[in-house]
Amino acid sequence: MPIDRPHFAATPAVTLSLAPEAERDGPAGLVRPLPRVPRRPKRRRIALFEHLPRLRWRDAEGEEGTDPVLGDRFPAAMEAEHAADLAVLRTHLMPHFVDEDREALRAQNDFRLDQLVLIAGGVAATGLGALSGVAHGTGWKVLAAAWTAFLAAWASRSRDLSGHERWRSCRLRAELLRSEYFLFLARARPYDDDACRVRNLKRRVGEIRSGGAA
Repeated sequence: MPIDRPHFAATPAVTLSLAPEAERDGPAGLVRPLPRVPRRPKRRRIALFEHLPRLRWRDAEGEEGTDPVLGDRFPAAMEAEHAADLAVLRTHLMPHFVDEDREALRAQNDFRLDQLVLIAGGVAATGLGALSGVAHGTGWKVLAAAWTAFLAAWASRSRDLSGHERWRSCRLRAELLRSEYFLFLARARPYDDDACRVRNLKRRVGEIRSGGAA
């Protein structure tokens, strides 16, 4: 889960830039501080409801320049050193990781939604059953029976969709792809031979996506 970084109330830092001579102030060549661009505040959900399932799931779009496997920007100090490897990973591994990661999140949301409906629906069914026992007429009895039938149909749907199993399978494949990402960057086996490391990566990604590797 993403972790919110704390915000500290401190004096804004001044960013210096090695600007051309035309942009420098004074005979000493002092560099003018660059203006800080205000960031657009992100919409934040109430902490109590942060992990509640959503009725309409939408895949989250990563920020531009963010490494989807790391969940953050690749360290700039290492980018030049691993530029060739990152180009290969962005072509042959990252799109598959993004697909599996998004499907795992979608399945997780579906499973949580099913459990929430069944739990809340069970409480409501208990209340309707109690009311039908003390209320006059058949209206509450019919409503309680209809609600119970709805919950039974929802439970059957949840079992058929197998949200938990889909989440487990997709998350496992995503994490296996993540491990291959780091093995490739570290040039560990089976990626220690330059002659066949890209071919081995393609083979391994295919095995993981097909479910033939664990």
